Amino acid sequence: ATSTISNVYFDNDDFQMIQDSIARRGGREKLRMRTYAAEPTKDSQVFLEIKKKTEDLVSKRRLAADLLTAEAYLDGDYSQLTDLQIDKEMAWLTQHFGHIQPMMYIGYNRYSMKGIEDERIRITFDHDLTYRPYDLSLLAGRHGGHLLPANHVIMEVKIPETCPLWLSEIMDRYQLSSSSFS
Repeated sequence: ATSTISNVYFDNDDFQMIQDSIARRGGREKLRMRTYAAEPTKDSQVFLEIKKKTEDLVSKRRLAADLLTAEAYLDGDYSQLTDLQIDKEMAWLTQHFGHIQPMMYIGYNRYSMKGIEDERIRITFDHDLTYRPYDLSLLAGRHGGHLLPANHVIMEVKIPETCPLWLSEIMDRYQLSSSSFS
């Protein structure tokens, strides 16, 4: 399946969240607002996501809403949208990192596949990545600088536990190895 994904990442003025993530400090948290709408509107469905990585374990909390309700939630208006666990995690992020605000837009096209025998195995290819540290609203559309050189893609392999033999053999054959990209 092919989709267009637009994200606004949140951080403090010093970009401490992403710096901690790159340096592998703390819980390596990320807070983002994501939509799969090709041309987002104020009524588009978005997902507020808090992603944490501790050692090799990734957890993601996700809250769905329309764009305006999600923006109001991030401004502290919990009257239309609330989730006790996410509310607690947002309070912790604010306490730990201080004022969190939109800091980066990243958009891309994604081609994704699921395993036939095990649907938990997923492989995605992200291409046409754009970014911008301005116009930090999903309503601003897809524009900005190119994040990768032409004809480059990001391939992500998501496996539930151990890598199956057939996938290991393919990765070995094409000399694919794991690397981090933030």
